[in-house]
Amino acid sequence: MCALLASHSALLTTQDNHWHFALNQEHSALYNKEQEVLLGTILSRHFNAEIHVSIEIAVGSSIDTPEKARVEKASLALISAEESLQNNPHFRRILEQFHATIIPGSIMSLELENATNEV
Repeated sequence: MCALLASHSALLTTQDNHWHFALNQEHSALYNKEQEVLLGTILSRHFNAEIHVSIEIAVGSSIDTPEKARVEKASLALISAEESLQNNPHFRRILEQFHATIIPGSIMSLELENATNEV
């Protein structure tokens, strides 16, 4: 749960040992005080320094989060893969031979599918 909270949060500021994050309102169900404290504990262990975390709910704005970046990257990769298939002469020959077409949006990333199933 803490990993989900972190992936949907954006680091706004760091000042001394206090890290301030923002969480999109649409993911506010991931937030509770226990998760906020746990995130601070995990970061403290990782960086071998005491880190205090505060998380605010960002209302009405879309923030750049690790999860948003991951989804955008996967989306661009799928678009690129579809274009690559459409431009591949061997693949086009197979499509012609079977009188087939690619259904828009039907190409899926196994990497993205596996990541979604892990959550």
